[in-house]
Amino acid sequence: MPRAITRRFKCCSQIDSTVSIWFQTKGLGITTFKESGIHVKRIHVSDESCDESLLSLTAHSSSYSGRMLNLFAPDSKESFSFISLQSAENANGSRSAVLDIDGRGTITSQGGAVFGGDSGLTVTHRTNIAALSLSKTSSIAGAEIIIPAGTTYLELTSDGIASANLLKFSKEFTDQLRTGHVLVVANYDEDSTTGVTDLAPGAVMMLIYDGARWVGVQAAQTVSKTLTDIRELTAANDLSIGNITLGVGRLASWVLRPGRLVLSSEGGVLSSSEHLTYSKGVLSSPSIKAKRLLTNLDVLGNEVRNAKIIDANIHATDLFIEGRSGIAYFDGKNGRLSSSKDVSFDEDGNLHLSSLRGTLNARGQEIRDASIVNSTIAGLQKLRIEDSLDVGGDAVLNANVHVAKSLSVSGAVIGAGPYIDSSDARLKTNINNISSPTALSQVLAMQAVYYNLKSDVSGARQIGWIADHVESNVPELVYTDASGFKGVAYARACVLAAEAVKDLHAKNMQLENLVRQLQSQMEAFGAR
Repeated sequence: MPRAITRRFKCCSQIDSTVSIWFQTKGLGITTFKESGIHVKRIHVSDESCDESLLSLTAHSSSYSGRMLNLFAPDSKESFSFISLQSAENANGSRSAVLDIDGRGTITSQGGAVFGGDSGLTVTHRTNIAALSLSKTSSIAGAEIIIPAGTTYLELTSDGIASANLLKFSKEFTDQLRTGHVLVVANYDEDSTTGVTDLAPGAVMMLIYDGARWVGVQAAQTVSKTLTDIRELTAANDLSIGNITLGVGRLASWVLRPGRLVLSSEGGVLSSSEHLTYSKGVLSSPSIKAKRLLTNLDVLGNEVRNAKIIDANIHATDLFIEGRSGIAYFDGKNGRLSSSKDVSFDEDGNLHLSSLRGTLNARGQEIRDASIVNSTIAGLQKLRIEDSLDVGGDAVLNANVHVAKSLSVSGAVIGAGPYIDSSDARLKTNINNISSPTALSQVLAMQAVYYNLKSDVSGARQIGWIADHVESNVPELVYTDASGFKGVAYARACVLAAEAVKDLHAKNMQLENLVRQLQSQMEAFGAR
């Protein structure tokens, strides 16, 4: 039997005389002369050994313009396999789909697809279902990222390390590379990529291999009134939206640093400066140039330098004039705030005057720790000395001088008036009389001496008492200073002298009375 007779042929519908069915070595042949073609219910053709096509459709007429094959299926919402090309049965008796087209036109291919010709690949969709979907390959960023074979969409995730990301193809990828290969790379790392493509952080690029090199797909111009549901928009080059308003809720930049103020530089490009920052309500800038200030300026205790303030009130705790030292004052000639080195304050707040011309009016305030050299103080109404007063020359005081504590004089004290101690009874208490005999005995006990003072370089001879001897007899006349040196209140010694004279006067009166009695007795005796 011829080889073609061994093939199985099943036709479940009737075929009329306009149809010619014949067999040949290459398979089954069917010829029809009816315009409506052949209508059959089911055709099943199989061959276990033939190496030729089991089904071949040929249009012999050069003017043929119809469809070579029409497949119709009932309208159904359920997905079903419309055309299925399956592999041969395996050892388990099962088959796997090599190419499958369901009732909605979705094509599933296990071996990929190759599109040629001038049209290339055109993908459209009529519903909200994605028309083109690429399988994602995720990889963590690193110093070197190898792209495996079969990758169409590479998503690069962050590795948390600041380092460059070098993209390289695996050998298997390069071996399988064909013209028209599409690769999408999304860089979600904080650093840019190099190698296959240079992508900034957050950028997404589609690459197409043209047979010699990878070419990045540039964004096409799009005219639309509204863009909705846009998750991310990345431009490879500068993007111009024209002279229109762009309204956004939040605007972020990959370049601008946190805390810096956004500035408009040359060409309207937004940029920032490391010297101008804003944080927690505080604006920081090394310098500010303002033509007009309409409200209060609070610098929070910081310095304001090289400022020109016109027609304004200044309320400041500290006012610093750079390059100046001394006391600041307003010059009456030009109204400028200036300073003089002749007048200054030290770190302790002391006022230093190199010269003073005119009258110093302290308005009732105290002048402390003052050193007045080669000067005359006139019209002094009150001088209070808390510690010591050192007068290098003559001091002429035309008014009362009150010394609250001791007054030490190394030289002579000369006065035209009397030296007076306060002695009002209203100022005294615990008053006791000094007996005249006691006063006389105390005066007789004190030994007057001649002496020289060790501190007196003139060698002048002095007279007086020794305070140490007087203290043992009359301690009330002795004064001891803070250094332990003793002195004698000579003026108050006259009190003892007066009481001693009274005692001598009483004794003298007794003697005079005794003499008169003796004279009377002698006169009476002579008269006899």
